[in-house]
Amino acid sequence: MLTQTLTPNFMFIPFRSDLKSKARENRNNPTKAESKMWYEILHNKKIGYRFLRQKPIHNFIVDFYCASLKLVVEIDGDSHAEQIEYDTDRTKILDKYGLKVFRYNNSDVLGNLNSVFDDLLQKVKERKRELGLL
Repeated sequence: MLTQTLTPNFMFIPFRSDLKSKARENRNNPTKAESKMWYEILHNKKIGYRFLRQKPIHNFIVDFYCASLKLVVEIDGDSHAEQIEYDTDRTKILDKYGLKVFRYNNSDVLGNLNSVFDDLLQKVKERKRELGLL
């Protein structure tokens, strides 16, 4: 069953309530790349905005979600190379809710975090411009 959640701009984004326990499990068992992204970039508003980890949205659990920017950050492991069509379809669904999806590879997060940070800062700035927040 899809439940709706209220975002700061009052747009309802549905989610399956049965995904909440799986999201909690994912938060308690992050991948190395997710953990690094969370603690070194997204946690405590280091990027300037509040992000949530493992957020149920629609039929999915997204890695990181910023409601005020309508922004999703996904960290893709090796398995994503085999599921390009699934990721594309998922992104299209999230787009329909007005969400912008940014993807980073595990290897980039683990091996080149400074570049990921700089890239995300630039993308956040562009997103703020798109939303008229600049």
